[in-house]
Amino acid sequence: MDRRKFLTYIGCGCGSIFLHSCSSAPITDRKQLKIIPEAKLNAQAAQIYEKVKEKEKMSDDLKTLNEIKEIGKKMEDSISEYFYRSNLQDPTVNFDWEYILIEKKKDLISPQWARNIKCKNNNIINIIDQRVFKLTPFFYSYTISKTGLYTLTKTSAMSLAPNIRVNGIAPGPTLKNKRQSEKHFKKQYMATPLKRKVDVEQICSAVDFFIKNRSITGQVISIDSGQSLNWQTPDIMGGKE
Repeated sequence: MDRRKFLTYIGCGCGSIFLHSCSSAPITDRKQLKIIPEAKLNAQAAQIYEKVKEKEKMSDDLKTLNEIKEIGKKMEDSISEYFYRSNLQDPTVNFDWEYILIEKKKDLISPQWARNIKCKNNNIINIIDQRVFKLTPFFYSYTISKTGLYTLTKTSAMSLAPNIRVNGIAPGPTLKNKRQSEKHFKKQYMATPLKRKVDVEQICSAVDFFIKNRSITGQVISIDSGQSLNWQTPDIMGGKE
């Protein structure tokens, strides 16, 4: 598959993605970046991936791994849905998806590494959640992880500047989760101020916005149909003030 084109579309589906100008030919349309044949790039990527699996210790935490696979399946479905709605050929139709969990924990990007990066338009875009702007006592561990990622977005934007820009997207009701029926999901997004679910394509557009606007870093955009702005709560609606 064409990995350069794939990166253009897949950005919205990742928990945290790193994009740089050397791999964004579809966006910049810089023909000189297409010197290396796609088949060679695919082979190199496959070799690197196999080396990572050989070098790193795989985790035996099956519960977490299954959760990752479940999230990955939602990514696959949302990517396919994006191409279908856009009436585009899906380059991932024969893609062999695989998810692994590495036990060793380490910083993926350090300030020292960032200072030595060669490309000029480097981006990290974290997928967060609108709930960081409207906290609830539900899904405790998930909320902690997302608020941590929100803080990491801010602090990483400070430490990795000026060579890498770090921003985030906080989606609202986009895909029905396994605990919901279609009726429950519709009830959820109809309760937002805009009364509509979030389209994956709109999240992709936000990724494109961040990449093209090179004066933005450390920002998190809510794409949530206004869910984080809901104000009709019992303390407001039940009072007379």
